[in-house]
Amino acid sequence: MATRTVYINQQKVTLDASALIQAGGEGLVFAHGRDQAIKLYHQPTAAHAEKLTYLWQNQLNQVLPTAVYWPHTAVTDTPHNDHIIGFTMPRLASNWQPIKRLSNPTYSRRHGLTLPHIVDTLRHAWHVLHTLHQNHIIVGDLNDHNIFFAPHADQPNTTIWLDTDSYQFGPHPCPVALQTFLDPQLYHISDFSSRPVFTAESDWYAFFVLVIKSL
Repeated sequence: MATRTVYINQQKVTLDASALIQAGGEGLVFAHGRDQAIKLYHQPTAAHAEKLTYLWQNQLNQVLPTAVYWPHTAVTDTPHNDHIIGFTMPRLASNWQPIKRLSNPTYSRRHGLTLPHIVDTLRHAWHVLHTLHQNHIIVGDLNDHNIFFAPHADQPNTTIWLDTDSYQFGPHPCPVALQTFLDPQLYHISDFSSRPVFTAESDWYAFFVLVIKSL
């Protein structure tokens, strides 16, 4: 990719390979400005656009903790805002690490992460998940790859949650799941994108797996 032109609030933005942060299965993430990121779907669909529109129309991104990095603004491929191909979101600082690091005792010792620090980090994650459920939002694909923490004992014991566009809310399903965190009661489901199937209970099952792996 040399450059790509997109539009945010009808304003032209040019992206190039030097701004690429991550290339995942669903899309590309680029740095944008001082503290923002842009996610572009590989294959944007009407379902993506409808889900994002529902999120913004119901102001879900305004009622949740700052730890949840929600999509902020639509990104389109024309200045007319008629074809959503992605969104802007806060950019994660480079020092934050996926919470899966906590399952490595050597990593924890190297960074001075004691058991109380790890427990406090998990407690913060518990509060975030509880708040999501209070607002009728299910994570669905809760795992140790999309929750991040600050890996130094002198930093706040907080977490940041990414991949939030896949969350389940309203009529919109969470289309993906990581097998190792999946509630066994959902093993029989082959297509998570067809309808909402995750529950608060399946989220807490995944959270329990996360706790066991981290301690």
